[in-house]
Amino acid sequence: MKIAYLSHSPLRTQVANAIHVMQMCAAFAGLGHEVCLYARGRPGRTEELFRAYGLEPARFRIALLPRGPWRLVGRSIYALMQVVRARVRDEPELYYARCPASAAFALLFGGVVLEIHELPRTGLEKRLQRFTLEHPRLKRVVTISRALLDDLEREHPGLLARVDCIVAPDGATLRPVAMPFQLRRGPGRQIGYAGGLRPGNGIGTIIALAEALPQDTFHVLGGSEDDVAAWRARQRSSNIVWYGHRDPACVPAFLESCDVLLAPYENGPKTVSGQDTSRWMSPLKIFEYMAAGRAMVVSDYPVLREVLADDFAELVPPGDVDAWLDALHRLEDPAARARLGERARGVLAQRYTWTARAASVLAGLEQAAPAAAARDASSSAASQASEAAASPAWRATCTSPSASEREPISVALVEGEK
Repeated sequence: MKIAYLSHSPLRTQVANAIHVMQMCAAFAGLGHEVCLYARGRPGRTEELFRAYGLEPARFRIALLPRGPWRLVGRSIYALMQVVRARVRDEPELYYARCPASAAFALLFGGVVLEIHELPRTGLEKRLQRFTLEHPRLKRVVTISRALLDDLEREHPGLLARVDCIVAPDGATLRPVAMPFQLRRGPGRQIGYAGGLRPGNGIGTIIALAEALPQDTFHVLGGSEDDVAAWRARQRSSNIVWYGHRDPACVPAFLESCDVLLAPYENGPKTVSGQDTSRWMSPLKIFEYMAAGRAMVVSDYPVLREVLADDFAELVPPGDVDAWLDALHRLEDPAARARLGERARGVLAQRYTWTARAASVLAGLEQAAPAAAARDASSSAASQASEAAASPAWRATCTSPSASEREPISVALVEGEK
């Protein structure tokens, strides 16, 4: 199937949203689909983008388009230009959109899948989203958590009853094409964090833990120079190593170099737009931690229990430093850490690979088997088909006007899954 993936992500910034988009396009392509990613950026060579994200070069095409100087209507104009360009260049069989404006314009030309990661932030976004949800050419809505789907239904009462809805949490790659990473090791356990340095990411908790555990070494990967400087000014211990921003391809080696990984989310801004996504987030780092096979300690938010469980993650109250210290004390035994990490990696392999996610969100939408898939008899394709058999998605049966009355979700099975 020929797919135009419509994204407003600035790929060269390498934010989590952009990582998600690149990985999903690679997964679609790995399943035999012909994919072109339309995203923000100045046109030019794209080989370095594939390397920075740890992906095989030219696995799919990338068409970069600058947004332009218009502030109030810039997003809508960009979305229109993006869709027209995709229509003229590719005549896609399916438009896969991450922005309500792009989805709305794409409906003029063909079938659309709309993937939603947050609630609309403006009245215009809400109207565009409603227009898309009411349109007969909308093929499917994908959300990253059941909690977000519930909130979306409250945002548009009764509207989702007529829409095919899939809940598909984020994912990770089990065998990424990773760049090497040299961890600056110190005494004790090597305790790591990878991600943004916004207030809602819990960096204050990491600083407090480091102060309470001077015998261990803490490693923080991510953030701009200004972010690092601001947090470092609050640090009173000497056992935190700050690395700043690195290419996504470096992250797997960093994670695997650590003994314990932290995800100390707190209430507060967690995204570039400044939103607090604590109610319905599906953090990329959780799945990357699982893929690394390392023990992890994670803030116990209800939405994270859609994916995590006590038998493969230490789930503790957000911001409760004493509870976090207790969890880290329970992980002093290397054998206990290994058991937790191995279980987490096993769950990732069964349910949350990018390939499995890609197969799930497109299940039933293919008009015909892609020619590329029919020609591909390589062992790589066979391996990807095996991964795709373990679907991470839930199909939400939206048959009632309220989230509380909705029928229970059922697993959306991919052929071959048991």
